[in-house]
Amino acid sequence: MQQISNRQLYALLQNERLESSLRLHVQWLWDQRRITTAEEQQLAAQYRSLFLPATALKKRYILLALVFPFVVQLFFIQAFISARLLACGNRKKWYPYWRAVCAGYLLYLALLLTLACIYIFP
Repeated sequence: MQQISNRQLYALLQNERLESSLRLHVQWLWDQRRITTAEEQQLAAQYRSLFLPATALKKRYILLALVFPFVVQLFFIQAFISARLLACGNRKKWYPYWRAVCAGYLLYLALLLTLACIYIFP
């Protein structure tokens, strides 16, 4: 048990179903390692991004990605939103966001091809 990493030890501490005797031993190991507050905050952020369920992506971000994928100014906003999601370690929201952006591109491509077939090739 001494050879587990700090991240694994933190995950064990967060487990509410852990048996009480084992929890006491894990807490004792945690106290022995003398982890600083900054390290504990980093471990907590890693734990939240890996194990806790992510909240759903905001509807306005999805609407922005679907409706306006080609506007140049909004592309920078999309890149900023994506960078912010990744910087916070929120990969679970990053994937759906970029799926919505790609769906917006596909939507506009289908619209463009439909209009081209109707007006250019009657």
